[in-house]
Amino acid sequence: MRYDFDRVIDRHRTGSIKWDTGARIFGAEALPMWVADMDFPAPEPVLADLRRRLDHPVLGYTRPGVSLKAAVAGRMKKVFGWEVDPDWVLFMPGVVPSLYAAVAAFTQPGDGVLIQSPVYPPFFDVIREQSREAVLNRLSYETGHGHRIDTRDFTAKCRKGQLFLLCSPHNPGGRVWTREELTSMAGPVVEAGGVIVSDEIHHELVFSGHRHIPIAALSPEIGARTVTCVAPSKTFNIAGLSASALIIENPRLRASFKKAMNHGIPGVNLLGLSAFEAAYLYGDEWHAQVMAYLEENRNLVSRETGDMAGIEETPPEATFLSWLDCRQLAASVKDLDNFFTKKARVGLNDGKSFGPGGEGFMRLNFACPRSVLAQGLGRIRDALALRS
Repeated sequence: MRYDFDRVIDRHRTGSIKWDTGARIFGAEALPMWVADMDFPAPEPVLADLRRRLDHPVLGYTRPGVSLKAAVAGRMKKVFGWEVDPDWVLFMPGVVPSLYAAVAAFTQPGDGVLIQSPVYPPFFDVIREQSREAVLNRLSYETGHGHRIDTRDFTAKCRKGQLFLLCSPHNPGGRVWTREELTSMAGPVVEAGGVIVSDEIHHELVFSGHRHIPIAALSPEIGARTVTCVAPSKTFNIAGLSASALIIENPRLRASFKKAMNHGIPGVNLLGLSAFEAAYLYGDEWHAQVMAYLEENRNLVSRETGDMAGIEETPPEATFLSWLDCRQLAASVKDLDNFFTKKARVGLNDGKSFGPGGEGFMRLNFACPRSVLAQGLGRIRDALALRS
């Protein structure tokens, strides 16, 4: 079937964080272009499967079936050529809870945990809230390329934090790490006897000309030291169903993680399990169409920001998030976040929330109907014009 991603769907009064909470944070007049979900309907096969499941009147406790583990393994083989044994697969109610459990499983209070900043804000939360120490490998930023890794600093920091939380593809920058970059990170961690926990939730949101490589698939030695977090939530726009999977080849690491899972973390709800399997088995047609639409939206952002004074943008290689370099603009306005919220009337994520290296940047979500995106970009352009 042909999906209509141009259709504007009213999400107000649905409990949407992006729209309803956004209205309270940014004001009712601001267009919310922040929280990373799409303003598109989920794939019809997923919705049909949920309707079918709801035809059964009993909604009791449910465990993931063998078929779901097989679906995850099959998806990894089909999309990435990665051979995964279904027995390696565990399920959690989201990638962020998985990060919490991983920190609990593989470190002790006071231990260092290595992360690369700027990065998705919960990476900092899962470390701080469990009394661990964040060991930062600061990413540099180069216009036209995006974020780069300081490999010398990374190797040195591995001695301070033997648990490494990787974001691949990178959020907020949208980089798809190359094989060489992944190897430059995995090698020192393995050599130090550490563990890699790789958040790969955006792994199927990769644009043409780029290819995501699961870091665990680089070699058997790296796979034996890696916990990979995947989910259909971003790819198929079903984040509200809170379902994710972990792929852990090493039985010792898997046992440690299972032990941490038992400490108050709930299982995946039955609708999440059902939608997860349907998305992986039947979502390809929707996925192909949404990626084509998102790529055009990405290109629109690049064209429109290309001549905006004070803003530079390097097109993301993955995700549906643009990382706007507003450092020139920040030098001439008192409050960058206030400029976008009050003057431009768009709600974006302030780069400061992504940690050191995020100052002067704003994150824009372009997974919306093109007319809405054009409206938001037009508001930014008009606000910039009023300044001059």
